[in-house]
Formats: sequence, C-alpha cells, structure tokens
Amino acid sequence: MNYVQYIKTKDITKCSNDVVKKVRNNCKLMYMLDVNKNKSELIRMLIDSTYEIIYFHSICTLLKVIGENESIKESWERADKFMYAFTEEFNSDRKLYEKIIELTAINTDKNIKLFLDILIIGMKKYGTHLDYDVSVNIMKVKNKIIKIREKILYIIWNGGVLRYTDKLEPLCNLVVTTTKNEKVVQMTKTTHNYIMKNIESSDVRKYIDKSYSSYCADNVLTLFSDLLLFRYNYARLLGYKNFFECQISNCMLKDSSIIMSKITAMTVKLRDEFLKDDLYKKHLTDVIYEHEQIRKKLNKEIGTFHISSVTIFIFKIIEEMFGVEFKTCKLPTWVTDMETCYIIEGDEVLGYLFIDLMARKNKSNKTSCICFSPYGLYPYVDGIINKPMVAITGGIKDKNLVSFEEVVSIAHEFGHLIHILSKRNNFALLNDIRTEIDFVEIPSYIIENCIWDVDNIKRLIRYELVFGKVNKPMSIVEDITKLRNHCFGFNLLQNCIVSAFDQYIHSSVDFIKLLINNKDTSSKKINETFKIIYKNAIDTQINCITPSTLITMTNGNECLTHCKIISETIAFNLWNKYKNDKNFFKYFRKNVLKNTSENSFELLNKYSSIKMEKSSIEIENSPIKIEKRTINEESESRLKIIFESNACDSEDTFHINKN
Repeated sequence: MNYVQYIKTKDITKCSNDVVKKVRNNCKLMYMLDVNKNKSELIRMLIDSTYEIIYFHSICTLLKVIGENESIKESWERADKFMYAFTEEFNSDRKLYEKIIELTAINTDKNIKLFLDILIIGMKKYGTHLDYDVSVNIMKVKNKIIKIREKILYIIWNGGVLRYTDKLEPLCNLVVTTTKNEKVVQMTKTTHNYIMKNIESSDVRKYIDKSYSSYCADNVLTLFSDLLLFRYNYARLLGYKNFFECQISNCMLKDSSIIMSKITAMTVKLRDEFLKDDLYKKHLTDVIYEHEQIRKKLNKEIGTFHISSVTIFIFKIIEEMFGVEFKTCKLPTWVTDMETCYIIEGDEVLGYLFIDLMARKNKSNKTSCICFSPYGLYPYVDGIINKPMVAITGGIKDKNLVSFEEVVSIAHEFGHLIHILSKRNNFALLNDIRTEIDFVEIPSYIIENCIWDVDNIKRLIRYELVFGKVNKPMSIVEDITKLRNHCFGFNLLQNCIVSAFDQYIHSSVDFIKLLINNKDTSSKKINETFKIIYKNAIDTQINCITPSTLITMTNGNECLTHCKIISETIAFNLWNKYKNDKNFFKYFRKNVLKNTSENSFELLNKYSSIKMEKSSIEIENSPIKIEKRTINEESESRLKIIFESNACDSEDTFHINKN
C-alpha cells in the first residue's frame, strides 16, 4: 500500500492490524529457525519488520498533523497508540532478544552488526536483558509514568474556571455563562498564554497568573512528585544512578557536571545582556508582556513576506550551502494546494519533498518536518531502495503571507530535511534513530543562523521585490537583527533556568532522598527550588513554579532541555567559523550528517577546525550579540552557588565518562 492509499484509507484499524499481524507472524517464525542455518532469512525478517513498524508510525505522525477531519485524525492517533503498544511488545520479546544476540555473535557484516546492536540497545531500555521479574517491573513503572504524565498534562492544559468579577473587565471577551447562569473565565493554558501576552493591565495579569499557576501547582505537584519517583525507580531498574544519567546516555555530552557548568556560564552571560533591558526586579508577568510588545512592534515594522519568495529563497540557500538541487515535479498529494519536488545531487535522486504550508480545518498550525517514508531496503529480499519522502507542513492563514519569524521557522525544518536526506544506510532503523539528542538540531540551527545573516536578509528583500512584487526598505534589516537579539536571547535565558532546575530535580542526591522518604515535603521543595533558581538567575518575581515549566518537565523531553542550548551554541560557532567557506557545509553533510555509527563529537572534531572536547564546549561566541560589561561579582557568585549546589555531589551521583 503506498502513502496516498494509506492517507486516504477509511479502514485505519485494519491497516494497523495488518502490520501487527505480519510482524507477529515473522516473530513466531523466527523463534523456530536455526540461527546458523537460516541467518539470511532471520535478518531479512528483522529488517522488513522494523521497516513496517517505522513506516506505519511515520504515516500516523503525518496523519495526526494533516488529518482531513477530527474523526480521521482521532482514528490515526488511536492507530499510533496501538502501534506504540505493539512496539513495546516487540522490544520486550525475550525469545526474539535471545535470537538477535545469537545473530550478533555470528555476523561479520559491519552494517548488519550495527543494525542488530541498535535493536539490542532499544530492547535493553525495556529490561529485556535483565531477569524476568525486573523487566516486568520496568514495564509496570513505564506504564505508571505514562498515566501520570497524561493526567498532569490534562490538568494543566484544561485548567479550571475563574468566577468573573468587575476587576476582570479586560477579559470580558473571554467570559462564558455556565448552566447555572454564572459568568466565568475558562482558565486553560491557551487562555493563560493569551492573557500574559495581550492584556495591558498589570494587575489583571498578575491576578490571573497567580490564580492559574496556583491552581496548577496545587493540583499537579503531588502527582509530579510521584512522576519523579517513578522516573528514578525506572532509571535504577535499568542500572543508572538517576534519571538524568539515564536520559543523557543518548547524548554527545554524557558528563552531567560539565553540562551544568556550561548552562551556568551561558546564564551568567545572558543575564548580563538583559541588565540593560531593565527586566530585573519585575514580576514575570510584566517581563513576558513587555517582551511580547517589543516583539509585536518589531514584527509590525518588518512586515510580511510572500510564501513564494520565501520558498525560492530557502531553496537557493539550501542548494548553495549543501550542494543539492530542488526540482519541481508532480506527485500524488493529499490536497491540491501543495508544491512537490524531488531533491537531487548530480544525477542521483536523494528524496521527495511535499510542501503543505497552508492552514486547513483540523490541521496543525505548527511548522513541522515529517519523514513519512524512510530511506531503506524494503522488501529486503528484492533489494529495493526506498527513497525518503518528507513533508514540511504548517498553518499559514494570512493570504500566503508570513512574518520573518515564520520564515526562520520554515527554514529550520529544511535543516531536518537535509539531515534526513544525508542518512543513506540501507536499514531504515539506523536512519530513523541513530543521532544523539544534543546533535539532532544542529543542522536546523545552522540554517537559522544563515537566515538571520544580514547579507541573506537583504537577499530575501530583493527576492520579495522580484517574486512577491513588494518593495521593502533595506532599513528593516536593523529591525530584524533587533528581533533576533531580543527574542532569541530571552528564550535562551529561560531555557538555561529550566535546564538547571531540570537537572536538579532529576539528579540531586538530597532531593531524591526527600522524594523517597517524604513525598509531601518534596512538593513544597520543588516549588521553592524553582523560585530560588529563577530569583538568582534574573532576579525576577514569580508566584510559584510556572505551568510552562511543568509541561516541559512532563511531556517526554525532561532532562533534555540543555540539548537545545548545546545544539544552538555549536551551530552558531560552526556558522560563524565557516559561513564564508563555500565547501564546508557540503563537506559537513557528506561526512557528519550521514553518521549512523560514530560519536558526533568525534566527527565534529575530525571534520571541522573547531576543536570541541567533551570537557569543554566553546561558548565564547554565543548566538546573540553580547556586549562586554561588568557583572556584579556578588550576584554572579550567588548564581554559581545555587547552580553548583543543584548539580549534586559529583562522584556519588554521576557516572563520569572517562573516555
């Protein structure tokens, strides 16, 4: 069944059942086959089975984003959950695990051995290599984590109701009347975000923030303590000292004390920059509101760009940087207003691109890059190489017009496209997951830096005149530069704070002891710690732990906030060093982005002149303009003390990678 048939099908349950049935039958057959006599047949079934699972999950991901209607979208979500449950079943299969171990012992082919090793690593995350009782406990703990996580996110996103009074008059357009004829404001996460950024009255913002944040904290923190304890137990069952160590096992940086020192250094730098913006000693709600007003003002002065100018501009940037070419073509699509093309290098087709950026009912507005058909051999016995099919989706509403921030967002997704096209292993499993979490965003951030470059901003303005028929003044270049420094720096500073808090609650020896011995007190400690870290970082007043932080700590990316900061810093340094080198990023694509086996740090050191050691990532050049100024020594030392005290007792808590 091809992708269009999958996308248009009405019998989604049958599709998922067919995939599961086929893979289960393969597994049953593999149990019976002798490894020495049937090595090739076993490998074929493993490769085909993993391709089927990855392909169907990828299609599910796409359909959840572009769903034609709510019922189809929900059906695909259910199908994806079913496939997720089956993936757990596959990875927990002890008989299959033993068979793969046997295959590994007799295989000499480098790629097949790597494929089998990745399967083993995935299965070990489910405790399949451990005693049966331990693996059963791991699955129980994983299921508990999922249920608690869903409950926390439901409470935060749906919130509660706030009785409407005269002092909330600025919110009159948000008022609803209940069945009991009471006027209330439904306080959801979306409503809270809107109020923080758009309501002028500081008193109303503070009142709403206090009410909503307190509601979330009161209803969530006990559950959150449970979640942290289950995560700790999960990590311990797998043999890690804590959950932070477990999470960073798939990162380039595996030394937690170094991660904390980098986050501390970056925060010191960024907080100094924001001294001049007079953001200190204010309430967080005022900081967010003022930040948003500056952003809106700059975006208004910059204006919008026509999407046709933007896509041509991005195509040209990518072609020049990475040595590929976009060729427009006609491919079967799920809607009519889409652009399709194939990407080539010389005479070779690297893959196919589907650009679906226009808003539609039931479609996600988030800009995304989704590889819905991976590169790889399938069926393996036929030796057919499937080229990747990638969709870049979005939700442009305003007559094909986008802001400059949206230009950057779209370009960011093209970085993922280039990364996907660079993966050329014959086995889809290796192309799908074999990248460290703190490396995976680097190509996208490199392209972001390219788009923000002054010369390229001027180039886009010229493209807008030729293709969009709009003559924009070159004076907006300065506004765009201000926009970047303002928005990027503020967001990066907040990420640094959340990263410090993230590492503390998942790895501090004292806090873990508190979780185990006195869970009720731990809820209070979570709140107090966050307020202290925030206060010492930027001296800003907050009521309690922010709902946004709780979402970040809950939604599956916990302990990985620092990865974004590391990726942004490395990407900036690479762009800053090589932006005038016409060949480096072509070289980078072919030698670093294609990686499926080597450590990315080693590749970066091998193929660039920026020498990055695990003990010393260069952050001297940060991704925003930093002016030299004197930092108050007392406040800097206070910041370092709180971060370093949160970083834990190194040898007791962390396994330090000596290699």
